[in-house]
Amino acid sequence: MIKKIVAISLTLALAFAVTACGGSGSESSDAVKFIVGTGTAETSNTAKALKEMETNIEELSEGTVDVQVYYSETLGSESEMIEQLSMGSVNLVLPGSTLLTSYDDRFGIWDIPFLFTSYEAVDEALAGDLGQQWDSWMEEYGYHSFGIIPTGFRGLSNSKHAVHTPDDMKGLKIRVMESDAYIDTFNALGANTVTMNYSDVYSGLQQGVIDGQDNPAEFTVSSAFYEIQDYYTRLNHVMCMMPVFTSSDYYNGLSDKQKAAIDEGVSTMITNLTKEFRENEDGFIKQMADSGVEITELTDDEMQQFVDKVGSVHDSFKKSLGEDLFNLCMSYSK
Repeated sequence: MIKKIVAISLTLALAFAVTACGGSGSESSDAVKFIVGTGTAETSNTAKALKEMETNIEELSEGTVDVQVYYSETLGSESEMIEQLSMGSVNLVLPGSTLLTSYDDRFGIWDIPFLFTSYEAVDEALAGDLGQQWDSWMEEYGYHSFGIIPTGFRGLSNSKHAVHTPDDMKGLKIRVMESDAYIDTFNALGANTVTMNYSDVYSGLQQGVIDGQDNPAEFTVSSAFYEIQDYYTRLNHVMCMMPVFTSSDYYNGLSDKQKAAIDEGVSTMITNLTKEFRENEDGFIKQMADSGVEITELTDDEMQQFVDKVGSVHDSFKKSLGEDLFNLCMSYSK
């Protein structure tokens, strides 16, 4: 409760600051605030990229944009920061795409299990019709989309035994996000699903409340889950997506010079982070292996057994998305 009160107080203060022109030092009188909110810690790779973005935008705008980045959910949860875009107290967010499903089922397209089999397929989808449709949906809800950062394929860690087939999932208590897509997927695979806040996962694993969790290798390492987990399966059931967007009203109120500076700065950040997440994935797998975690690489036959189990989940997506959109999504499943 205290954290939420502090967050609300800070965002209200920022809302007043955003409406005021100018700033300190060398900023010109028409400088505007560009408030960036993120849940990531200031020591993360994402934070490093955001700091570089801050410098780039301020230099490119010649001081007419004042970038301020707030880390570790200082401004509230990711859901709260999305809501604050319309208030003007936050101007750029990078949440997990799943959070947007509370607005529209279509935003859940990236949660279709086993949609992608490679990074190349992800790139094709984002650059193709699917990425264009995503941007148009964002506009419908008053958002200006800068793009999406694929942050890595999700895998499964657990403390009981190696997981090679769906039969190995039976009886495992797996923490999943509070999302119907994730709950339905792991139930279909035979696990006993448990939803809990991300901040409680480590203690849940440590105390045996849950046996495992699903996350990309980077987050499994950075959150130290691998220290109390003996097994990690590269299940690759979902590609984590991190959309980057602002309010259309805010963006349209900028000068052409400010738009150009923000466009270039954000685009560079997206490119750099996309490359970094991709290049570092194998390194985090190696780090877990070196620490004693048994890494399971599924064979084609083993992977197909998992895919065969989620037919009912695909049927649910086909119903909620419509057959045409679902088929467009699956056309990138190659």
